[in-house]
Amino acid sequence: MAEAAVVNLLANIAPFFREEVNLLSGVREEIEYIRDEFERMTAFLRVADAREESDPQLKVWVKQVRDAALDTEDVLDKFKLHLAQRRVHGFFNFLCKTTRFVSNLKARHQMVSEVRRIKSRVVNISEGHQRYHTIYGTIEQASTRPTIVTNEWHDCRGDALLLEEAEAIKYILPDNDCGSRVIITTRFAHLASTCCQEIDGNIHSLMPLSAEDSWTLFCKKTFRGNLCPPHLEKISVRILKRCEGLPLAIVAISGVLAAKDRSRIDEWEMLHRSLGAELDGNGKLESMKRGGSRHLKLLDLRGTPLETLPDEIFKLIHLKYLSLRSTPIETIPKLIGKLENLETLDLKGTYVTELPDEILRLKKLRHLLLNNYEYGGPYPQFSGIRGFKAPCGIGSLQSLQKLSLIEADEINGNGISIVKELGRLTELRRLCIAKLRRDDGTALCSSIGKLNNLRSLNIASLEEDEILDLQSLFSAPPLLQRLYLKGRLEKLPHWITSHHSLFKVYLKWSKLRVDPLQSLQDLPNLIELQLLQEAYEGEGLCFKAGRFKRLKVVGLQRLNGLRWVKMEEGTMPHLERLYIRDCELVEEIPSGIEHITTLNLLVLGDMSDSLVSKLDPQVQDGDNWKISHIPEVTVMDSTYGYWRAKHL
Repeated sequence: MAEAAVVNLLANIAPFFREEVNLLSGVREEIEYIRDEFERMTAFLRVADAREESDPQLKVWVKQVRDAALDTEDVLDKFKLHLAQRRVHGFFNFLCKTTRFVSNLKARHQMVSEVRRIKSRVVNISEGHQRYHTIYGTIEQASTRPTIVTNEWHDCRGDALLLEEAEAIKYILPDNDCGSRVIITTRFAHLASTCCQEIDGNIHSLMPLSAEDSWTLFCKKTFRGNLCPPHLEKISVRILKRCEGLPLAIVAISGVLAAKDRSRIDEWEMLHRSLGAELDGNGKLESMKRGGSRHLKLLDLRGTPLETLPDEIFKLIHLKYLSLRSTPIETIPKLIGKLENLETLDLKGTYVTELPDEILRLKKLRHLLLNNYEYGGPYPQFSGIRGFKAPCGIGSLQSLQKLSLIEADEINGNGISIVKELGRLTELRRLCIAKLRRDDGTALCSSIGKLNNLRSLNIASLEEDEILDLQSLFSAPPLLQRLYLKGRLEKLPHWITSHHSLFKVYLKWSKLRVDPLQSLQDLPNLIELQLLQEAYEGEGLCFKAGRFKRLKVVGLQRLNGLRWVKMEEGTMPHLERLYIRDCELVEEIPSGIEHITTLNLLVLGDMSDSLVSKLDPQVQDGDNWKISHIPEVTVMDSTYGYWRAKHL
């Protein structure tokens, strides 16, 4: 939701002012402006998020705000990384000899350019916001800051408060014993004390609410005074704990939750995680300012020509994030075990195939990412993905949330397979596992059944014709949303048809003989469906009327037996993008495609000459009329080993 994105952004902006960061000329003012504009939008968004479905124009504006907030956060993250690198001295000088960090003047000015680009974008969005002022005037008045109401002036800027403004304000409001007063909120006692000395004020210290009062306020705002539903009690308690008894925090978070679907516990979990990331992120600049390189917590060496890791890296005992993505590194030394505070180790795109046993010392490790994809042409090859051999005892890393891509064909010293050890990693959100044999199926299903926090599951068999046996899984993890299956399936796993949380399904090399659409068409939240690389061996696919009610993206690729695709009128009422590639036996555009009025992109790659020729508007009795309503139609071919595109 847009409000959650803005709340996270405002939390990430705060350190730029608390830490007295030495920003480039003009950047502080630009960031202040961006912050102020997003703050003005916050309360308005609380209602707009709930009403956007009934107001298409408002929906567009809310999406613009959300996208701008996320893009702004990306820019600030880059800037934080640049600041971290700039503050490191001795060790930084060493790294400069082996890497090319973005610490030069050109990179800094690029940051300035990006901040100004964001500001321009926010200005345009704010103008759109003003157009809604008359519609939701009372909300706008509540959200605008500063606000003058009955001679009271409120300023919630807190950390960024300029003391001289407090002195100036007393001259703006008349001193006539009619109730004028300045109210300043801050988390820092020394700021409160200084302000009170300047304007002869009093300090009123607010105590956090008790646990009982916090829960009462939370339920009142989130559930409109009703009791918390039993299935949301645990996640509600965890979210409330993040608020630490602060009424403003409780009200703000409750406003976001009140507009969420109470049946979608995954959305509540997502908000809880974002709050955790926000709190973790607030201390980064402070720790780097105090400690220099020895206290460095983030080190991103992605894309550098680093072939071996210098020993100095392993002296960074406070390091939490280490990325070596897309470097030519082949081995990780045993010294990795010294980084006991490490939470993220990103080795994607490297040549590392095995990790030392010392990795098991990293008990705080949350994200272990290691895979490499090799393409032998425009289409992926089954053997083109490479993971890593996990050390025996991988199940002891019980803080892991993302594990990608682990190879299954390993047995530990006690004769227990890696697949069985995975069941101990109960905090996993994302699991990618490859090289599975059919005999691993029962053990894998047993482990998956224990992973109640799993959101994304990616499974690949050992060989193209090796069967993935997933039938013994009674039911999928309750929060599972993304499913990627690569390998032969005798039939589609029975639990998929009743797993309503799924919104993305990829099937590759499945070689199914029965139309899989019949099993997937009633999934209520399915948004993307990809049938790729011989996923289906039948001659036809029929998207039936009234089914696939939320599907937005469909991909069909290299279905060698496919001859026809039918779309009944009333099917896929929200389809936006359709990709059909390398289905050479299909000689006509999908029948019924003319009824899919929401479609805005059609991509046809390496299709038969017969099909493509009929799309020419000059061809009499052709099929161009069927696609004339689609804004963008692209025909592609890979005859020369790379994609060439032609827009119709």
